[in-house]
Amino acid sequence: SKKRALEKKAGGPAKKDEPKKDDKKADEGKPDDKKADDAREETGLQKRTLAAVGREYWVYVPRGYDKNVAHGVIVWLHSANKVKDEKDMEDIWGDFCDDRHYILVGPKSRNPDGWVPHEAEEVAQVVNEVAGRYTVDRVRVVVHGMGVGGQM
Repeated sequence: SKKRALEKKAGGPAKKDEPKKDDKKADEGKPDDKKADDAREETGLQKRTLAAVGREYWVYVPRGYDKNVAHGVIVWLHSANKVKDEKDMEDIWGDFCDDRHYILVGPKSRNPDGWVPHEAEEVAQVVNEVAGRYTVDRVRVVVHGMGVGGQM
């Protein structure tokens, strides 16, 4: 994306929530919301829970994350009874993610015997939550797994 992922394309219709050129004076005294958004962009390894359904997952965001660069997403589906420690996955995949602009996501199965088909929707919700928080290239989303995780 050549660090231009968030640039607006020229010639397209203006969005309803975009201020018009005449509205610049009205916005001069308001705090900059973009700075507040930048503060929320956490990097490194984080544990999270999908609030709507209680799905636990971890995410690794490259430490040099730049919101102007579209990142791919690698979803790791662990094998049965072998939930790899997220720190191990960071050690294995961290350099790759940092160098090639990928975010690594590891949802955790609720079933001790491994993944079951009805969990696929919640895995997709986890990916959508990550994509809503970070700049993601939805063409570069891959799901990878081991054992039952690979079958999922």
